[in-house]
Amino acid sequence: MFIDRQTLRARIPFCQCFRILFFFKCASFIIKFSSKPRIEGLINTIYEAPILFGFHNVTTASGGTHFCGGTNGNANPVPGNTFIDALDAASKLAKFPFDGTYSAAFDDFFITSIDTSNTATMFWGLLVNYQFTKNYFLKVDPTYLLVKQGSTKTVKITDGSTGVPIAGAVIDGVTTDANENAALTFGTKGAFKYKAERSDSIRFNALVVAVV
Repeated sequence: MFIDRQTLRARIPFCQCFRILFFFKCASFIIKFSSKPRIEGLINTIYEAPILFGFHNVTTASGGTHFCGGTNGNANPVPGNTFIDALDAASKLAKFPFDGTYSAAFDDFFITSIDTSNTATMFWGLLVNYQFTKNYFLKVDPTYLLVKQGSTKTVKITDGSTGVPIAGAVIDGVTTDANENAALTFGTKGAFKYKAERSDSIRFNALVVAVV
């Protein structure tokens, strides 16, 4: 999602990676405020109208019900309005669906779809006043693994746009070290999909693992 004070018409250089643009005319975060969100799908405008919203519980099919107020595991002592609050309010007003998974580690939703705009290879970003609020686009390498049950493999997490190593990202409960590495142990047979997460970053490609 892209949130901005102004209405933008040109895509940013990352346009090849993103399918949805979510523009948000922002104001000071207070208990409730009026704003004019604009949600752009690939071929249509999903929402563009004034709305009044405040921080509240948000429910998604994939993530369940959780409080959205920007506190994020007590990282911020006082709740405030967030873009997910605005998205939820707009979806209820205009009756369009959205979905997102929930990360207990970051106490936050990760939006995966709005209306019908969603693919497995295009991802979401967030801008406020023309600036990204997320610092990195997490990339997992390798993207596919065929491993034996009980084995351990090391994967690397970098910023997909720059190649910068990302320490402190979490994948399958393992945190990457200063050299971008995470050692994953696969104890159960089957096919699995993993994504790396960090609170200041956007999830990128999935790691697909077949354990035999």
